[in-house]
Amino acid sequence: MRLHTILAAMVAALGLAGCASSPPVSYISPGSAGQYSSVATPGVSPQEDPPKLASLEPFRAFGLGQGHGYARTYRNRSIPELVGLLRSPAEFSRQMRVSCSIWVRQVAEAHPGTPWESCEGAAAALERGGYASVACTDQMLAQNWLAVTDAEGHAFGVWHRRCLPGEQLLVQGDQLLASLLCINPGVPAGAPPAPPPMMPVATGGCPAVDILKINIWGHEALALPGVERTDANEQLANRFDVYNRIAHVSYDNGAQFRQAYAAGQIGRSRQPHMMQLSFIMTSQAHGGAPDILREQIVGVVPVTGLYEWRIPAAVRRVWDAERVVPVNSDVSSPPASGQTGYHELRFFNHLPENPTEGEWARNPVPDCVMNEHFIE
Repeated sequence: MRLHTILAAMVAALGLAGCASSPPVSYISPGSAGQYSSVATPGVSPQEDPPKLASLEPFRAFGLGQGHGYARTYRNRSIPELVGLLRSPAEFSRQMRVSCSIWVRQVAEAHPGTPWESCEGAAAALERGGYASVACTDQMLAQNWLAVTDAEGHAFGVWHRRCLPGEQLLVQGDQLLASLLCINPGVPAGAPPAPPPMMPVATGGCPAVDILKINIWGHEALALPGVERTDANEQLANRFDVYNRIAHVSYDNGAQFRQAYAAGQIGRSRQPHMMQLSFIMTSQAHGGAPDILREQIVGVVPVTGLYEWRIPAAVRRVWDAERVVPVNSDVSSPPASGQTGYHELRFFNHLPENPTEGEWARNPVPDCVMNEHFIE
């Protein structure tokens, strides 16, 4: 029987008890810390020592079939839901086996530099953006420990295991902070990878991560010269177009918005907008229809005015485009597309004119930062 079939059966039978006690990729057996099962974990050394974090004390070794997830009920929680729990310590403790202060301290200690000094500090940081909910991958879990606790939340250990069906992870960039299914904190395995070397501009290249800025402007941006006309033409065209250059507020007026902002003429939105970020494959990138052949949702993030989506260049080049959609349709520009019904923007990594870099090649080179523009 395949492993995923086994996991699915266990989930159905045990109410997702597998958050800690599913067949692991490797585990520390009782009384033999540092000794692992013979099942290998890609990317993790069999001699790797468990992390020595003060916040994981008292530390104990959990054997096969032992241990519990942090959540008392295992289901994926959204980032906004997690923010609400952090702002209600009593409710956090009711739903979890540990207090929010312990959970925050463990995440912060495992990821130095994370600005989580308290439950409220963690909630505020999550609201500011830069965090995402992503689908779990076994490779991601192979590169990280997941903390595990006992039934009372009084002792802690760490596991390597495989993803559970439908499991989502809380990430910041390439750092795994926690499972959103179990709420178990993630702890990097071994030494953190060295950052890529700085690349001087003279080489004509960008670092390993590109930045797509998502700007949301106040409604007054429509009053800038020529913007309403561009918007009207875009609504009249009522279709995506990246080839024939129909009117497109984000593309045609974006530089104007940034100049007006610098001059104090307009401001960015002060209201949070929930934006769904995803990668897509579409025939449109190759001269065809704007269909979505495949989509991988990165997450839904609250954006107040500006959000920087940091995209590994290697990931970006795999997908045809980045797609950004206001979940609540609470923007006026771009207009709702007659082809999808959403006020969405797409940023293309592949185009017939440039099949390797797409829109990233349209600005003066090198340019590692690009912009998209919405108007309330």
